[in-house]
Amino acid sequence: MPRGGGNSMVDVVLVYPYFHREGWWRRLWLFPPMGLGYLAAVLREAGYTVAVLDGTFSSFDALAERLEELRPRVIGVYCMVTMKDAALALADRFKGDALLVAGGPFPTSAPEVFLGPFDVVVRREGEATFLELVERHLRGEDLHGIDGIAYRKGGEVVQNRDRDYIGDLDSLPFPARDLFENQRYKEYWSEKFGYRCTPIMGSRGCPYNCEYCARPVFGRHYRERSPRNVVDEIEEVLKLGYERVWFSDDVFTLKRDRIMALCDEIIRRGLEFDWDCLCRVDSVDGELFARMRAAGCRRVFFGIESGDEGVLRTMRKRFTPEDAERAVRLAKEAGIEVGTWFILGYPG
Repeated sequence: MPRGGGNSMVDVVLVYPYFHREGWWRRLWLFPPMGLGYLAAVLREAGYTVAVLDGTFSSFDALAERLEELRPRVIGVYCMVTMKDAALALADRFKGDALLVAGGPFPTSAPEVFLGPFDVVVRREGEATFLELVERHLRGEDLHGIDGIAYRKGGEVVQNRDRDYIGDLDSLPFPARDLFENQRYKEYWSEKFGYRCTPIMGSRGCPYNCEYCARPVFGRHYRERSPRNVVDEIEEVLKLGYERVWFSDDVFTLKRDRIMALCDEIIRRGLEFDWDCLCRVDSVDGELFARMRAAGCRRVFFGIESGDEGVLRTMRKRFTPEDAERAVRLAKEAGIEVGTWFILGYPG
């Protein structure tokens, strides 16, 4: 079994630098960092010790102090645009103490912003890339031939070839939810919404080409988990005390037959819980909604974005306002609540 050795208390610490405290109580949804949960599970399966530090209910200083106590040899930091300042501040504080790795949407899109403060950027989907990075670093080997990373060499940013996406998502272990602050999240959800909710991702990638969407991590390469695998994870989160699931798939209803099979598996196992998901207005129908409602679907969200057909064409949404109106009506007729997303002030 591989081990880091030295004076490190753990081999790897994964950090979610979400410290936006002002008006935090107004946040609609607070969820644990699922991507880091997957990385942690893959690392543990390979025999490494790992911790997840989530700043959601903490402060920068408290998280940094805990990170110092753990003395990891590798620090991996997830980053979206809103987390940039905190991520770079962490890198500045721990530079030279560990291998500093940035990953997630923003480092994938703009690795040059992070390289210097960070040693390496993991681009796109991270499980296989980060595992190889950790293995080679802890063995004292050169990192520069690893697919899917970026680094600086002589002042220039070097981006190695993209790593192939993971084809069989069922082969991945479930996220290491025991490393999340489940009690804090459940308390937050119970107090704010009256129920306890957590996310599950049943597929990755979106094959559509909406003009405004970057999709830096999973891209257009759509892959899906089997209905049985997804429902196995649902049973796991229900045992943790959650009672509602947010399916965080980009387009939950992309494959109609798969969603029908997923609903059938939920019903067959007699699982009682509510769930929400994100759909496209042109990938749904009344029969599908009826089956989803029977399996516990409480609410769906549509990215309608505009009520103007010309703007929708500019966005390359590939549906009309009439399609949107029909989808909302069908969902409500099935007894499902509807939420919609719109972009105001879009160019054109």
